[in-house]
Amino acid sequence: MTLFILNAGQGANDAQKGMGLIYILTIGSSLSRSSEFHNMIKVLSAFMISFGLLFGGLRMIKSVGTRIYRVKPFHSFNAQISSLFIVIAAAVFGLPTSGTQIINSSVLGVGARERPTAVRWQFARGMFASWFITIPASFAISSILFLIWKTV
Repeated sequence: MTLFILNAGQGANDAQKGMGLIYILTIGSSLSRSSEFHNMIKVLSAFMISFGLLFGGLRMIKSVGTRIYRVKPFHSFNAQISSLFIVIAAAVFGLPTSGTQIINSSVLGVGARERPTAVRWQFARGMFASWFITIPASFAISSILFLIWKTV
C-alpha cells in the first residue's frame, strides 16, 4: 500500500514536468493554435511515464537497492515511509521535487544510520555532484532560453 501511495505522490509531481515539456513542444511546433491545455497532453504524459517505469524502473530499483547500500526489507520499509511523507507533502503544497532524489537520499540515510561503513560513499559522492551540477545548469539554460524566446 505504501508503495502505491508513494508512486501516486511521485506521479503527481513528476507528471507535471512531462506535461510542461509536451505543452511547450505542441505550442512551439504549431500543432496547437490555442494556448489551452489539452487532455491529450495529460494522457500522453501518463503513458510516457508508465512506459519509462516499465522499461527502466526495474534497473533503477536494482541500482538504488544495491549500489548505495545493500537494502534489506526493514531498510526498504523505512526508506519508503520517509520518502512517502516528503513526496506527498511536496505534492500537497505544490513544491517541485525529484522523487528519485528523495528516494535515493532516504536509502542513503537509512544505510548511514544502520552502518556508515556499508554505504558506498563513492557512489553517493557522484550522486551529490550530479545534483549540484544539474540543478544550476538547468536554471541557467532555462533562463537563457526564456530570454531568447522573449526577444523573439
